[in-house]
Amino acid sequence: LDGQYEYRAKPPHIVSGGHWPRIEDVREWGVLPSPDSDECVSLQRLEEFQSTEFRGVTTEDLSSPRRAKRVLESELLNFQPAKKPKLVTSSIAEIVPQPHFLPTLATRFPDLNVEKCPHFSKAPPLPVSPYTASSVSELLRSKYRRGSWLIPIRGQVLSEDASVAVLVQSPDDIVLVSHYPRHKIIWTQEILVDFWNFLLRLQRATRLGPISLSLHATSSDTIIAASTASDATEEIANNPYHQFHQHCFKSTTTTGSSLPPLDTFAPYVYKAQLEAVDYIKVYHDVAYSLSLRNVLDAYRYGRPRPVVGDGDASMQGCPGNFRVLKGARLAFMDERSKAAFVM
Repeated sequence: LDGQYEYRAKPPHIVSGGHWPRIEDVREWGVLPSPDSDECVSLQRLEEFQSTEFRGVTTEDLSSPRRAKRVLESELLNFQPAKKPKLVTSSIAEIVPQPHFLPTLATRFPDLNVEKCPHFSKAPPLPVSPYTASSVSELLRSKYRRGSWLIPIRGQVLSEDASVAVLVQSPDDIVLVSHYPRHKIIWTQEILVDFWNFLLRLQRATRLGPISLSLHATSSDTIIAASTASDATEEIANNPYHQFHQHCFKSTTTTGSSLPPLDTFAPYVYKAQLEAVDYIKVYHDVAYSLSLRNVLDAYRYGRPRPVVGDGDASMQGCPGNFRVLKGARLAFMDERSKAAFVM
């Protein structure tokens, strides 16, 4: 008949003369084994589990070559090169607002009040040859002589004992420069502008006598050119960051040299150093020098900024957060623009 099907087919019959051992013992599908058989395992019959200590397996001898190699490879993978501070190479004449020379105000100035404007006493003056300790004391006791504090912005002025100044791009770079072992002055563009405005307010306050201010800036082209200099002598003439006065006129000590002694070149050395350094010159009466130095040391940068009112040199408002000139050594020049001492 057509259309008829067999839904349950019989298993095929294997025609073989061989015999399958123990095939009769295989249970049917779905039939559980008896409790006494080997195939049935009871959890109650299992032995109590004992933990295993693996600390001794994972711990290796630190002095083994394999361990040392692994530590070295780990350090190399985690090694990060030291970051270098980003220094400002543009001219500071573009940073500080004009004018860059402010003469003494035409007004009357009160006598110095040492109680309100005490002298700087944190460090003694270090004479610069040909000045001596006695001639420096005589200079500071004078009532009619003039002098100036030189505040470096980039570089180092006149003396090896003076502080080295750098101008970095951001406050994050200050930490990268702070490890410098010598006395240093660290500026940012914001701090420099704030300090210049602080000096303007100090000049208008009149408590520290007649003050004139001037900003001396090197050319940005010379700074960039010095960064590519391949020779130390080439870098000496241009780079304000380089402490080039340590290398000036070394040839004068050469045996058989026909050059004049070092003292003959002193004016030219001073001129070369100052031309290669960015700095602020605070020209004033010598009678106010130590009090003015104390005010410069107390300057702070922060928010809100210190305020000096007209006719009053007292500091008002909350103090700032960063003392730029703390621990700095500034060079002092006499009325003939000769280095006298460092303080």
